[in-house]
Amino acid sequence: MKRVWIGIVGMALVLSASGCTLGEGTTVTEGMPTSPSAGPEKPQFAADLERTCADGLGYAGLPAYSKAKGVIHKAVLMEKRDDTWHEAWFTESEYPKTWFLAAGQKPDPVELVVCVERVKAFPNGKTCRMEHRDTKKPFTLMMFDTSYLVRVLEARSGKTLLYHAGTAKSQECPILTFNRGDEDPTKHYTEADAKDYRPLVKPFIAP
Repeated sequence: MKRVWIGIVGMALVLSASGCTLGEGTTVTEGMPTSPSAGPEKPQFAADLERTCADGLGYAGLPAYSKAKGVIHKAVLMEKRDDTWHEAWFTESEYPKTWFLAAGQKPDPVELVVCVERVKAFPNGKTCRMEHRDTKKPFTLMMFDTSYLVRVLEARSGKTLLYHAGTAKSQECPILTFNRGDEDPTKHYTEADAKDYRPLVKPFIAP
């Protein structure tokens, strides 16, 4: 058994020292290059940062958050809908366009991830008389207040820089309501919006 192992080691040394053909179509060549290192992990798309909101997992290939003043620290805005995190869309009237990653832009410069989610909803006692747009039939709309959570995370490490819990309330009946297919059209939820989030995230994005 000992001589067999020595023979195998010797064969390996010969093969590594010079080019050799092992069977039809298989060639070992001296100096064959190896695959280069991929380097620190980076997200390919902004949507990949959902894992940062969901599990606090950052991307080591992104720039560290510097906290420098007078500089825009680029962020991605994520919202949780139907138990899944999605990149959020906004208008320039809601946020300066330089604060967040532009649509289709590679997330290489991102330092921060802003995670927004509704936590709970509860009826506030307000009801509204409404009319269905198509059938013109009247119905009663029940108003709900909501509690929400805003977090600012460092994109590189996943570290939490801000954790803010708030409540969105309203006793004002909406003029129009919009519902996705599986939502109850007789319920209206007062959601927090940009005017609630903007003062929270500004000290981190644009100090």
